[in-house]
Amino acid sequence: EVEEDGEAKPATDVVEASTGREVAVAATETEKLDRTDDPVRIHCGAYYRDESFHTWHPFAVTRALENQIFFLSLNRAGAQYGNSVFCWPWMDENTGPVAFPPHAEALRYVTVERPVLDDARTRYSFLKDRLEDYARLPSA
Repeated sequence: EVEEDGEAKPATDVVEASTGREVAVAATETEKLDRTDDPVRIHCGAYYRDESFHTWHPFAVTRALENQIFFLSLNRAGAQYGNSVFCWPWMDENTGPVAFPPHAEALRYVTVERPVLDDARTRYSFLKDRLEDYARLPSA
């Protein structure tokens, strides 16, 4: 269930999560994430509606999928900003990101559960291919 501006609405296009922990807003770096770290990442910015604006959501989805984490990418509100997005650790044609309004400020409550994360990491185990240290790769 996704709570929109204080009112709970059924989440038809997202994984349903009835218990878990509430996502809190805090700044963090976007980097290669250790899977033992907290599985929720907050990515804050000021993404202006220029020619690069439409690359931002695919970026957020990619970070969520490649690290198999819950990923909240927050933007400023306003005429030239908006469209924050919450991404699940796995998304497909049945499970999409949670969208925020195009320009207005909004508050969404999304409950995340460890079983949703564990299921994604079990069913889509491509992270097993990740190396511990990429600096050790031979240079060309």
